[in-house]
Amino acid sequence: MQIDAQTIRDPRVLHTLRAQGMTVGDLHTWAQSHVDFDIPLKLVEAIWNQPLLNLPSNGYWRRLPLLELDPRRRHPRDVDGVTMDGNTITYAPEQLYTPEYLHYLREECSVWIGHCQVFHRWGDSTTPNSAQHQPVHVDTPQWGDQAAINYVEGEDTGTMYWYDSQDPEEFEHHSTRDRQSNQDGTRQDQSIHYTTRLEPSAQLEHIGTTPTLVRIDVPHRVYATQERWCVSWRLLNTSTWQAHIDVLAPLL
Repeated sequence: MQIDAQTIRDPRVLHTLRAQGMTVGDLHTWAQSHVDFDIPLKLVEAIWNQPLLNLPSNGYWRRLPLLELDPRRRHPRDVDGVTMDGNTITYAPEQLYTPEYLHYLREECSVWIGHCQVFHRWGDSTTPNSAQHQPVHVDTPQWGDQAAINYVEGEDTGTMYWYDSQDPEEFEHHSTRDRQSNQDGTRQDQSIHYTTRLEPSAQLEHIGTTPTLVRIDVPHRVYATQERWCVSWRLLNTSTWQAHIDVLAPLL
């Protein structure tokens, strides 16, 4: 079985490897040599021991009402030295959350945040980087994730739309944008922008402060009528949409 940075975080793959005789130590040793980001042994053990609940993976989002937000979290605009002004910036989780909260996420929720993408958009349609002008796009994180956990600080007037089609010719490539990490200078995510005449396949109104698992590998966009601060967690311990559903099932 071929293993890469995506499949190593898929509990279904790891259950197969365990049945074939691989140990968690073997897997961690392999990861240290073949994956281009650090995977702590404790994280490998957490994925290795993750139970599978075999929930259906249909849909484009799943709200996580049992996942509590950090009551002492920092608003992204209050982080020293950061100016958003309608931009997208990468934050380390330690910049926004307390150590106690990050421990709660890992130990009680099986949520290991790798980094946080923060999307600041203006609501005025005449302003550059407006949420009303956001293009249809897919996110392509360096780690190959198909989903993220999002929430919005403050009032949320946004609606997220997905444009799904089996015909790739329905989407015309418009541009590709790199997002360089401002922490370690090495992590780089991309968003690939498209134009399409398709009508939305699904929509989700007002994510608000309820953490919500959303698909980012299907073309999507957000429309909002007011200024919007969206925080998006990119996770270390899951990758595929089905793996996210499996791991986060207790929070649904």
